[in-house]
Amino acid sequence: MEASFAQWAELTDAYARQLTAMQLGVAGARDEATRLAREIQQLVRGPVPPGDWLGPMASAPRP
Repeated sequence: MEASFAQWAELTDAYARQLTAMQLGVAGARDEATRLAREIQQLVRGPVPPGDWLGPMASAPRP
């Protein structure tokens, strides 16, 4: 369990950095944040089907 928590903490820290990068307009930050979000969800609840990681927001158009 300790290794899983450490991995979760590392992933969530990386995700937070990508959110900041998105605010700053860094190219590729959104894609990396999406990848990290899927990885976090897989860690906490198992594999996530494509398009499901956002739940009801999955069908929302991108700005």
